[in-house]
Amino acid sequence: MSYQPEELEKAHSHCLDNEIEILSSSVCGCFFCRSHFSAREVNDWDNSAGHSQALCPECGMPAVIGDASGLPVEDKVFLKEMNLAYFGPDYIATHPEAAQVYLDRYFGGKITHNQKNEKLAVTYLQTLADNGDEKAMIALASYYQDGGHFGRKNTSKAIKILSSPALKCNPEALVNLGTLYFSMPPSQETDAQAYECYAKASALGSMEGAFFFAQCYLFGVACPKDPEFGLNLLLTNFIDVYEGFLSGQESINVFINYCYRIAVCFQDGVGAEINLDRALRFLLMASFALSKESDSLSERNKEISEEIFRRISVIAKEKNYKKGDYVLDQFTFYDTLIDASDALHPIRLVHSEFDPSSHELDMELEFSAPMLFVDIGSLTCGVLNGKTHWRFTGISAFQGHDGETFTRIFTPIDGTWVFVKECNLDPVMIITFQNEEDEEEGEE
Repeated sequence: MSYQPEELEKAHSHCLDNEIEILSSSVCGCFFCRSHFSAREVNDWDNSAGHSQALCPECGMPAVIGDASGLPVEDKVFLKEMNLAYFGPDYIATHPEAAQVYLDRYFGGKITHNQKNEKLAVTYLQTLADNGDEKAMIALASYYQDGGHFGRKNTSKAIKILSSPALKCNPEALVNLGTLYFSMPPSQETDAQAYECYAKASALGSMEGAFFFAQCYLFGVACPKDPEFGLNLLLTNFIDVYEGFLSGQESINVFINYCYRIAVCFQDGVGAEINLDRALRFLLMASFALSKESDSLSERNKEISEEIFRRISVIAKEKNYKKGDYVLDQFTFYDTLIDASDALHPIRLVHSEFDPSSHELDMELEFSAPMLFVDIGSLTCGVLNGKTHWRFTGISAFQGHDGETFTRIFTPIDGTWVFVKECNLDPVMIITFQNEEDEEEGEE
């Protein structure tokens, strides 16, 4: 039996807002994977498209119709014609959003990963890529680069896709292309191609591209080796990466890469003098970011994680630092802000109390946006948000205005911190620390 287009269109309406109909059914059919099953097996629903749709327990797609609709949901011909009408090549060519639904669910882990489903995903990616969809082109290239779960790697095909004129100004595509060139057997040609890709991606604002561009100078890939320049590039871009990580706009991996590479430079004296405390700050931030990865660590991140913990242990042993509870004092304050002072969002001095006799200053600060704190002495890193209590010791003088906010900190005179608003140099708070002579007098 063959079905007319209007019959199929009417039948399709039964996969939308069909909760009551599915609950009233005995058997259901899926016109995506063309299977049929007990209605009791339907346990999941999707509401993302503005409709409540039953999800197929076999393939996870919102293409389920119950027999309470009066439709022949166990008829193979019916399911096949529905499949061609709403997921076939002709339909997908004019309704790319249908392909995107499948791809989102497949790559989101909501559809079983098997050879058949992966092949269909590649077919849909190719269809979208042929229509100029840049995300699909990049995803398709990644498939050929890695070979997926059931396919084979095809580096030349991945390079061909990423080299498409449509992607010449796409930072993500340029970074991926550069990585492909860099993974090939070393040669002047491939190194130069990788360098060019990273340089373009960096110029287009990609923090990941800027990272690999800096790496080229750190190691002398297709350019004169200049570790100092490479490290300065990383430090210059770090503030944007730091803010992007805290806001969720930058990937965890990019933040980890920056923290780790900068730490290695300071620990090993590459592009700067050895500074173990500064190296440790970045290693602790990288360790914190690794702990926040929602998925299991990739093989590469497992290796980086092991190296990060090894380096932390080396520095901790040399500096005699011990793992413990963090303390919000002036040392943690300094450790927190030294590499993130340019990323300050308004911080409000809620309340302050200074005791001249004990030289102690208690402050309640309110952070308007999340910020990482680092206490290197206790090998701890975490997130500051909202109101937090701080206690500074060894204070000789304090001036502050409760309720005021600051966004910048200056140290114009040794032993003095000046807190100001971004557009107003009038101090909100001035903290002066005791010098050695003051401390000796106090002890007497």
